[in-house]
Amino acid sequence: MATEKLLSAVQVAKGADLVDILVKLNDHPRLRHVLEDLVIKNVSKLSQLALYRLLHLQVGRKQLNTQLIAVVKKQLASMKLEFKLPQLKNLFYTCASLKINDKNLLNAMAENLDIIVKFETENVKSNLLQILRSCSYLGWVNKVIVDIVRDKLLSSLFNDDITESQRHDIVVYLGKLNLGEDFGDIVKELVVDLSGLKKSAPSQWLDLVSAQVNLRQPDAETITAVLQPDFYRPLLEQYKGRNSSSSLCFHTFLVV
Repeated sequence: MATEKLLSAVQVAKGADLVDILVKLNDHPRLRHVLEDLVIKNVSKLSQLALYRLLHLQVGRKQLNTQLIAVVKKQLASMKLEFKLPQLKNLFYTCASLKINDKNLLNAMAENLDIIVKFETENVKSNLLQILRSCSYLGWVNKVIVDIVRDKLLSSLFNDDITESQRHDIVVYLGKLNLGEDFGDIVKELVVDLSGLKKSAPSQWLDLVSAQVNLRQPDAETITAVLQPDFYRPLLEQYKGRNSSSSLCFHTFLVV
């Protein structure tokens, strides 16, 4: 009886109310399906924030509503986006998690980012690093993103404002995106003083060298060093039977 009453209430819900109810009833399969069908029919009436929340709700689900994702991403892509930087970072993460590689939507998000980074002052670097990470997972980047990241990284480098861990991650993300032509000079600065990872964190060092290969950066000595038994045998044992990025990197080196 309670479920039937909820269904009746759901049927008359509209717009943002639908999304609010869906957030609350996300773990109720029957009601969730009814709500999502209503959302699809009313998608043109929803705000950007509501659409953003709808996509994020799909993250982590075992079974995605592909029809809902398709109509929501199309609707978002048709809008002039006006998200704040943390929301935009989360939207990039959502796209990466759901494998939404829709160029129209991603370009609209990049345009939004281009505007807000000119005015945002808080946590810009950390948010941009997360956006770059999401782009690397998607295998997507455009000139707007390249210019923004390059500009912000340059200022951070000059201010000595990037940690060792962040330097490592940036090089890995740039490597995944094959951006050596755009960031070759910056990568040389980023990898300075990271050689200590070879002993302290060999798997991270291997990821770093692999990224440098993609960026056409490493010298022969660096590559040769990771192919020595005293370096790779402990890693093979560590990652035996595991599908880790580092073990895959190493097998790539062996094939080459």
